[in-house]
Amino acid sequence: MSTPTPPERNPEPPVPPRFPLPDHPDLARSHTDDVDDVPNKDDVQFAPPEGDEPPD
Repeated sequence: MSTPTPPERNPEPPVPPRFPLPDHPDLARSHTDDVDDVPNKDDVQFAPPEGDEPPD
């Protein structure tokens, strides 16, 4: 006859987030949210760094 096992318990308190959530709504947005707002995001061209000539 085996003794019933007690339900598992977690004695540790919940871990707080490493970084507090920002209060500003723009900071709270994910950087990926802005990508969806750009029309034709596949056609976006990034300017080359200064001093670098684009290839012909």
